[in-house]
Amino acid sequence: FGGRVSVNGHIHVADGTQVAAMSGVSKSTKPGEIISGYIARPIHDFRREQAWIRRLPEMGELLNRIKTLLKLDKDS
Repeated sequence: FGGRVSVNGHIHVADGTQVAAMSGVSKSTKPGEIISGYIARPIHDFRREQAWIRRLPEMGELLNRIKTLLKLDKDS
């Protein structure tokens, strides 16, 4: 368990489970699972989501350029 992890009551944390810091464990885990986030989920999913979040500003700019090229109103 990393620092500042919270665990919901009456769940089972399986042997070998690793929980990253500042995660919230809300359901039972599988043996050897590595989880992260609030609410904790498999680390692979958490990292993929974080990568997409970092790209949101870039994707917003691209969407605005596409709207301009298609002559669409920004409010539509």
